[in-house]
Amino acid sequence: MTAVIRRATERDLPEVLRYLAGALGGTTGHFRRYFDYPWLTDKPEIGFMIDDGGVRGFIGVIYANRMIRGVVRRFCNLTSIAVEPSHRKLSLQLFKATFADKATTYTGFSPSKEMIEVLRFFKFEHHPMEKAVLVAAPTSLRALVPPKIRLRPEPRDLVDEERSIVRDHTGLSRFATLVVERGSERCFVASVRRGRTVRAYSEIVHVSNNELALETMPWIQGALALRQRTAIAMIETRLLPRVPRLAYVAKKFRPLMFRSPDLKHEDIDALYTELCL
Repeated sequence: MTAVIRRATERDLPEVLRYLAGALGGTTGHFRRYFDYPWLTDKPEIGFMIDDGGVRGFIGVIYANRMIRGVVRRFCNLTSIAVEPSHRKLSLQLFKATFADKATTYTGFSPSKEMIEVLRFFKFEHHPMEKAVLVAAPTSLRALVPPKIRLRPEPRDLVDEERSIVRDHTGLSRFATLVVERGSERCFVASVRRGRTVRAYSEIVHVSNNELALETMPWIQGALALRQRTAIAMIETRLLPRVPRLAYVAKKFRPLMFRSPDLKHEDIDALYTELCL
């Protein structure tokens, strides 16, 4: 059989999961969660594969439709990439097939050094990943005044886009949302609990009002500590107007890589990606 590059569908999932578990290590259950994501029922494909009488290479994709500045955009997050040494000569063709849609925004939140070079070849932008490790202590006199925080907001407490985010992530046990209100201002916050046991921490992946989030961050961290049972919270520095006072900036993270027809890095967050799964 001649090797072909084709879409991988739900029908291919059992074979793909066995391949990824063998190629990347782990269990089939670990990789299955990346393709059972709840926010898109009509998934175009689970990825692209090299088929040579069996899976010889695979790039996983996680699709989402996001409302950005009033316009629905298609996003595609890359995950679970592996190619057999015997079929490496087909790697570029595999990536080319994956990136065929010029209207889609493609993202990679944890690329390896080798993957960074491949993505650069395909005109991906590179943005350093820095995260602020937050301190749960007021950093100004205004911050001493506690805002109103809804730890488990009801649908009536949310606007349409926020309701969609909550609905789309229903069933993800490590995902949490809250609403912060101060006067006439409000901020919707989404966080993922990462790590395990005493090393678990809250990673804030989305804020709807970055100025209010910055001002009330100590209270947000305290609320997440209660909600997600964590002692530490982190947030990408690019999601805030500036680094919070007293925060420690950690820089040893893999960069954000993305390619988009018109979006900038500030339009991109880790909602609807493998980091939430």
